[in-house]
Formats: sequence, C-alpha cells, structure tokens
Amino acid sequence: MNFWILHPGGRRILEAYRDVFSLGDQALKWTKNCLASVGNLSSASVLFTLADVLAGGHPQEGDRGFMIALGPGFASEMLLLHW
Repeated sequence: MNFWILHPGGRRILEAYRDVFSLGDQALKWTKNCLASVGNLSSASVLFTLADVLAGGHPQEGDRGFMIALGPGFASEMLLLHW
C-alpha cells in the first residue's frame, strides 16, 4: 500500500492502526500531521488527511491507498483507492 489515509482519532487510535496493520512512522505521517493541524473532527477528519496526501504525497498512476473514517458510537467507513 502506497498511502494510508486514516482517521486521526487520537493517540490510541493511531496506536491501534500501527499495531493492527503493522505500520511504521512513515505510513502514519499524514494521519499524525492531520491530528496535529485539525484534530479529531469525527469521520470528516479523514478528508483533511486525503487533501494533504493529494497535495503533498503526489500519488502516481498505479499507486494504491487505503482510507478509513471513524464516526461516533461505532461507525466505520473504508475505501480502497487506486490512482
């Protein structure tokens, strides 16, 4: 996977992503940056992460991304992206 576009729900959410998907700091950089800049805006937060990836990650044709949004209670949306 080239890009992990993940809901920035807080420290424990980031740790869960890291542990469940075996991700390193590089894979989580977009999500961590989003958490620092806009915080947790419920499931809409992931759209800010996506905007950062599109602006600064420069996805290329053939790249893949995995996007996860989390909402109140337990709402989860997932999307596989292919450029």
